[in-house]
Amino acid sequence: LERLESVPVIHCAHSFGIILQHVDGWKFTFSGDTRPSQLLAQKAANSTLLVHEATFEDALHEEAVQKNHCTTREAVQAGQDARAFRTLLTHFSQRYPKIPVFGESFQSCTSIAFDMMRVNLADVPNLPTILPALKEMFPADCDDEEDAGVASRVLVA
Repeated sequence: LERLESVPVIHCAHSFGIILQHVDGWKFTFSGDTRPSQLLAQKAANSTLLVHEATFEDALHEEAVQKNHCTTREAVQAGQDARAFRTLLTHFSQRYPKIPVFGESFQSCTSIAFDMMRVNLADVPNLPTILPALKEMFPADCDDEEDAGVASRVLVA
């Protein structure tokens, strides 16, 4: 490990994102709960993988602001602002039992996490390829929160 850094983020007191940089050149950033943060984007610059919360769908922007979380669009933009190689969206509200929707222009660099997901760093380039399967597993018109909930635990191996 070359560097481990905590970065204050915009949520509640004592909330931090974390950045790990390895001597082999890869860089991992985890946003934690936050509103969009220019400081995090600067510190996360050129991350190999940015795991970023996307608690609210875009239509709930005001609620995201009130609760200090990001919308899907804001999380995708955070990845773009940080020039992350891959952005993995996580921490979706269980009140909205569907996968986040984001523009096709970002599907080559953005993917979504699910419960108990593990990511081997060697597989980071392939993350966007799982999106079609996830769309099949979690259809947008699904009504059963138990079956359709996409959650937030991601382990990087």
